[in-house]
Amino acid sequence: MTTVRTNTIGCGRGGNGCAASLNNVMQPLQERNGRLSMGSIPIRQLAEQFGVLPKQAISISSAGVLSEGIMGEGAAYIYDGNRIVDNYRKIRDAMSDAQGRFNTRVYFALKSNSNPAIMQLLASEGCGADCANYNEIRIARMAGVPEGRMLYSGNNNPIGEMLGALQIGAAINFDDINLFESLSGRCNGELKQNVVSFRFNPGTGLGENAKITTGGEGSKFGMGEAEIMQAYRAARERGATRFALHMMTGSNTREVEPFVEQVKEQVRLAGRLCNELGITLEFIDIGGGFGIPYLPGDSELDIFELGRQLTQAYAQECGRHNVRNSAGGIPDLMMEPGRYIVGDAGVLAAKVTSVKNSFGRSIIGIDASMSTLMRVAMYDSYHHILIDGREEQNMRPADVVGQACESSDFFAHARLLPQGIRTGDLAVICTAGAYGFSMSSNYCNMAKPAEVLVYDGEAHLIRRRQGFEQMVEGVQMLPLMQEA
Repeated sequence: MTTVRTNTIGCGRGGNGCAASLNNVMQPLQERNGRLSMGSIPIRQLAEQFGVLPKQAISISSAGVLSEGIMGEGAAYIYDGNRIVDNYRKIRDAMSDAQGRFNTRVYFALKSNSNPAIMQLLASEGCGADCANYNEIRIARMAGVPEGRMLYSGNNNPIGEMLGALQIGAAINFDDINLFESLSGRCNGELKQNVVSFRFNPGTGLGENAKITTGGEGSKFGMGEAEIMQAYRAARERGATRFALHMMTGSNTREVEPFVEQVKEQVRLAGRLCNELGITLEFIDIGGGFGIPYLPGDSELDIFELGRQLTQAYAQECGRHNVRNSAGGIPDLMMEPGRYIVGDAGVLAAKVTSVKNSFGRSIIGIDASMSTLMRVAMYDSYHHILIDGREEQNMRPADVVGQACESSDFFAHARLLPQGIRTGDLAVICTAGAYGFSMSSNYCNMAKPAEVLVYDGEAHLIRRRQGFEQMVEGVQMLPLMQEA
């Protein structure tokens, strides 16, 4: 019987330091004798099936064209669909008010993972979509999300995009009063039909990294309290009749108290809107930011304790500040998690392509790069790395690097990894389900990876690996470069 690994390993960023269970960063993998599996399917089998470890050798035709077969060769993101559904249900259940005083809405932040098949899976569970632009609105519609469960919540978006979102009935969250005023001049009554929301920046932010903190005086997001009051007053004068309030101040927070304190501040402002301007609110959107462990030994967010404290504080503060909806009750509590739903449900699988020693360092090269998974280079993030078939014994420090012609193209520095790693081994980078593929690029003209979803014991290709033709689609050569 396959069992989840419970052994320990040094957990500093270089692999040194404390010892802690790997369970929280191995999700959703199982391990037996060093062999990894997801949803009862061996990772190696998935890698062979979907081109990470292709069985068919790549060849060059007489015309010099690379023949890669149907799948091509390269890294792949592999997700556990059952884990995704379980994570969504945990949030939904934890944040539902046990006393029935208000309703709860959970909208998935599409920017964290924008594959339509994943949104489709969540939509089948009743999840809505938090969309940062109109393309994400289109993805949500592809996935079957009803327009009434979409929130368009971008910043500095083109007016045409925002008008399109209004016309299909999505709620609009404005980052700037000037965008609202520009849009209102082009509307034909849509503002009276749609929910209008503005993003509140309380002057403080959350997050483990300044680059993912979205509140505070140095943030580009939202408006301060004086500007917010002015914005809602202007919206009411322009004919808006349905309102909500939004706040999102940071990402990947694993403590309960900061969320509770920020909800209190948000509801206090909501009270001013209701009592001073005479408006009612259909929902109050507390954003997302629910954190997950990346480093072995990281604490886990107790989502049920968060739900208990947060829903209690929300109901109490709404009563204290006389915050109400049009029926006189408490507005819906809305949230837009992304990372918590998909982050620990995905891994990046890549073949080891090179093992070398340089100036006394062991350097392991893999068939991926910072263009495949940007988080390490951009945020100095930690992602745990496993080698399929290599039990974590006789460990030694090694760097893990990618293919990009870039000095920052590292996945790990001096990480403790098993000895004996060879070319052709399978590297598995954990906790890669959020902000992985969605932040990928074609830097160094590298193709984007495939995406695979394992659900109920079956593996589904949900995005083909990008080919060269797709990379150059839309390119127009200059006339001077064409043959006469």
